[in-house]
Amino acid sequence: MSQAQKVIDFLSDGREATTKQLAARFKLANVGAVIDNARKTLAESGMYIYNNRVKNSKGEFIRRYRMGKISARLAAAAAA
Repeated sequence: MSQAQKVIDFLSDGREATTKQLAARFKLANVGAVIDNARKTLAESGMYIYNNRVKNSKGEFIRRYRMGKISARLAAAAAA
C-alpha cells in the first residue's frame, strides 16, 4: 500500500491530523508531497484533503489535514 493510500485511509475515518502527526505515524519525509499525491488520487471520487491553519497551544500556526467532499467552488477552480 502506498504512503498516499495509507494517509487517505487514515483521514477517511473522519480523523484529522497535523503535519507532524502524519510524518510520525507513517514515517513520511515529505508530508506535502504525499498529500499532493493523495489529492490527485481522490480527485476523481469527488473527495478532497483540506488543510487548515490553526494555532497550537504555543501560539504557533500549524497545518491540520482533514478529508471531505470537494466543494463546487473548488471543483470549478480546479477545472479552469
